[in-house]
Amino acid sequence: MASIAIIVPYARLSFGPAYLSAVLRSRGHDVHVIYFKSYEWAWLDTVEHADKSKLHTVYTSSGADRVFGYARPYTDTEAQSLLDVLRNIQPDCVGISFAYISFDTAVGLTTLLQKELSVPVIWGGIAPTSEPERSIEIADFVCVGEGEQAFLDLADAIGGSGDTTQISNIWAREGDRIHRNTPRPLIQELDELPFPDYSPDNKCLIEGDTVVEHYGFADTTGPYDIMTARGCPYSCSFCANSLIRDLYPGQRYVRRRSVDNVINELTVAKSTYGSRLVYVNFFDDVFTLQREWLDEFAGRYPSEVGLPFWCYTHPSAAKPEILALLKKAGLDRVTSGIQSGSERVLRDIYDRPTSRDQILAMAENLQRLGIRYDFDIISNNPLETDEDCRQTLDLLLRLPRPLRLNDGVVKLYLYPNTAIARKVGAEPGMPQVDEKRYAFYNRLYLLAQSRRLRFLLRFLSRRTFLRNHPSLLHLLLLGPALKRRFWVFLDRRAPALARLLSRRSGL
Repeated sequence: MASIAIIVPYARLSFGPAYLSAVLRSRGHDVHVIYFKSYEWAWLDTVEHADKSKLHTVYTSSGADRVFGYARPYTDTEAQSLLDVLRNIQPDCVGISFAYISFDTAVGLTTLLQKELSVPVIWGGIAPTSEPERSIEIADFVCVGEGEQAFLDLADAIGGSGDTTQISNIWAREGDRIHRNTPRPLIQELDELPFPDYSPDNKCLIEGDTVVEHYGFADTTGPYDIMTARGCPYSCSFCANSLIRDLYPGQRYVRRRSVDNVINELTVAKSTYGSRLVYVNFFDDVFTLQREWLDEFAGRYPSEVGLPFWCYTHPSAAKPEILALLKKAGLDRVTSGIQSGSERVLRDIYDRPTSRDQILAMAENLQRLGIRYDFDIISNNPLETDEDCRQTLDLLLRLPRPLRLNDGVVKLYLYPNTAIARKVGAEPGMPQVDEKRYAFYNRLYLLAQSRRLRFLLRFLSRRTFLRNHPSLLHLLLLGPALKRRFWVFLDRRAPALARLLSRRSGL
């Protein structure tokens, strides 16, 4: 058996490492999970970063950009703490599971581990899957696609001194030679996987120059996160799902656990965590699919679990009878991407053919049923026209109140090798756009959430003077802007206090 350490940068209790740990432990491997720091809120103008165009940002009602999950660079003390923990574990292999926003951190940690510990490092997650050629130049192994069976085979080979260069889904670097092994079939029977490992056994958190031993779900204050399915039925151009789907042509991409398996995980979690578990987040890409599955789920969930829950939906999958069914089962809130009010943009640019009528019907049904909701829209798209922006504003003004844009106005980010990145033809990061146009429209989008300003905003949206001087719209955002200035002031002068208060206040 092998000793395996899994480092999780900037993401606590995430699904991939939790499943990897569960699978490896079920086969007798000694597994240690190290949560290394976490994402923070940060205003863009307070962040010291070599290239701010590489940071994914959201334009907020405070009138400024907020970094969408800021990966604050690790300190020398935190790096040394990591080395100390790993020297104590003496792993045969170290895995790093990360998203694209943590790429630079993964590079730094890998270089450090290879130099100081001479231990092989395997990368996994959406970032290595999207850029395997770039990744294998740094890591010793790269997992491309689903990792449970692949990492298990690698651990078995390492623990038994087997061949580590011919494992499906694993790219291996052997001297100057790279073995680019083909993907294995997707896991079709998700019930065969053990439940994700959120226990505190062999886990720690490194953050703020301290090491917290025995770190698990009981140490968090958030809801219980669960996925009932893998894969998305849609292939939006800005999403990594379209990229991953291309790895598995001809296979059933959307797979779902049985209702019995899902209910069992939640009842085990309730008995384990007791009063700490008060809410459930279903992180399926689209939860409101498969009517037969939902009928069984809604019939059992209230009596066997009985906790309020949140999920994602999609305008074309938010039928009123399904929403009503889930409302009775405990559905408290949903999030849905509407992305644009322009059907041209949705169809031709985002590969997301959705009608405005579908979006309006979804919002009206959610309001009628008393289900809280927030919507995502994407702005700062260089392929949009002024008319596309105007249609987005018009849709927002037509949506029923209350209207809440999730986190703010999400600016388009070009993740590597996605279809939208190819359409725009730009490097990963924030694309170049007409800044004045979006300074104008982003403010109007945010103001469209108001109950009282709809008529005024239609009038203001046609004023050429405001188009040329969009900062004047700050007068209508003055309250949030003052709050934002307070946080900027505090973050610059007392960053530790700012981080503590932001967590306590949910910012």
